[in-house]
Amino acid sequence: MFVIRSIKKLNNINVVRNISTVTNTFSSSDVATLPASMLQNKKKKKFHNKKLIMENNLNLINNQMALMSPQEIIEWSCKRNSVLLSSFGSQAIILIDMAIKINKDIPIIMIDTGFLFNETYQYVETLKKNLNLNLTILTPNMTSQRMISTYGELWRNDDKSSHILYGKITKKDPLKNYIDQYKPPIILSGLRRTQTKHRAELPYINFEKEGYYKVLPILDMDDKSVENYINENNLLRHPLTEKGYLSIGDWHSSRPIKDNEENIRATRFGGRFEECGLHVNDDAEVDAMINKKIHNEFSKARIQLTKDKSLSILSCHDKNQKDQIITHLVKKQMINGDMCKKCNQVADKLKKDGLEDKIHGVSIARENEMNSDGNILSKYFNQNKAPFFIVKENELDTDWKVIYSYNEWKNMMKQNLKKKNLGT
Repeated sequence: MFVIRSIKKLNNINVVRNISTVTNTFSSSDVATLPASMLQNKKKKKFHNKKLIMENNLNLINNQMALMSPQEIIEWSCKRNSVLLSSFGSQAIILIDMAIKINKDIPIIMIDTGFLFNETYQYVETLKKNLNLNLTILTPNMTSQRMISTYGELWRNDDKSSHILYGKITKKDPLKNYIDQYKPPIILSGLRRTQTKHRAELPYINFEKEGYYKVLPILDMDDKSVENYINENNLLRHPLTEKGYLSIGDWHSSRPIKDNEENIRATRFGGRFEECGLHVNDDAEVDAMINKKIHNEFSKARIQLTKDKSLSILSCHDKNQKDQIITHLVKKQMINGDMCKKCNQVADKLKKDGLEDKIHGVSIARENEMNSDGNILSKYFNQNKAPFFIVKENELDTDWKVIYSYNEWKNMMKQNLKKKNLGT
């Protein structure tokens, strides 16, 4: 065991303490000491069992990290095959700079949601070239257009479920794919306590359910410390910071800070949410959202099928009826086989008024057959009574409308006959 002598300011008091690196806290069989190549051969269940070995040690490790500098935490992590997750946002350069000074080849992963600013893409390429970063870019399973076509523009919704679902699709799922493939023991992240209420309570190291340890080296850095580090190390800032963007994510959910505005996170997600969805666990709510979406999609599919069947029924009319109103009559048949009383009354009126030839098609809504043509038409046109008339002006017209009243339909026929006679 070797010793790091660390000085860290706590509550304005300089504390000097000998801190054992956690080399002796883990046994040789513990997961954090295994190289990534070995971890890839471990079954996931066994990997999660390793967490049980460490569980009693996490509090100890967190207490030790509270007295370590960010660089010491990074150094400890790099010896255990860590990767760095970066947003390449307004302050991301700090953790990148610290990490590559300790391990110039540290793997860096970035999640491209498909909705980043052009300036962010340019910033990534500049840093990758200038710093020779070992960068891997992760992308969602769904393209941005496919996500919008399937779920709509989720970021426009005010409900939490939409926000969580968006984060799952564009951020959590791509990260999970990477973890499942490469199984990194440790992922470094640049979260800080002063950013949100949720982050204020985070530990320095925590075991995530996906099967890795999340380590937060700069957790205790405040805004002033951030600015000092960037200035002292002459680091390249994100170009949007010059335009007032202090928290930078997707273009549709980030804005510049306003004059006299103190809460930086209010510039994200319209001020409705503090977290982007990547660093919180709300899978149950996401699953409910997806199940609801599946149900809605199923309902839409049924409506579309009803529409297709209805138009197919109505498309069978004589194509030569271009000079008169086309009428389709829906009648109701009782369980005993008789037509409904009102249907018989309408039939009598049609015969009496000599208008039987003006009915171009008839469908029967059978009480004991929900898939009968009449019931399909009743459902599509949202009618719960029969008989009713479905009409359109002529074969070239595309819109059908419903008339429930026999007299209204009769008057339409008379007016149409007058127009026809005047035309001749």
